[in-house]
Amino acid sequence: MITKFFSNKNNLIGLQFICSFILSYVFWQISNSIGQVLILYAVVVLMNFSSYLYGMSKGLIHMYTKTQFYMNLIDKVEKMKHTDKDG
Repeated sequence: MITKFFSNKNNLIGLQFICSFILSYVFWQISNSIGQVLILYAVVVLMNFSSYLYGMSKGLIHMYTKTQFYMNLIDKVEKMKHTDKDG
């Protein structure tokens, strides 16, 4: 059930919106001006964006290493197919 919830893009966008709204409200309660709220919010958005990019880069590196493994495996199968006497 939780996996289905977090797999849906619309649910994640809604969750981000709700969290952003709550965060903005908390910042508004503890700060004196709208400028402070915007600065704090920008810092949090920058933190989230950088962690997102870090996660994406790790995922892409993982995918690239696995892709090379599968490409090598496919090449070995192709070589075996050419050396097979029945094929």
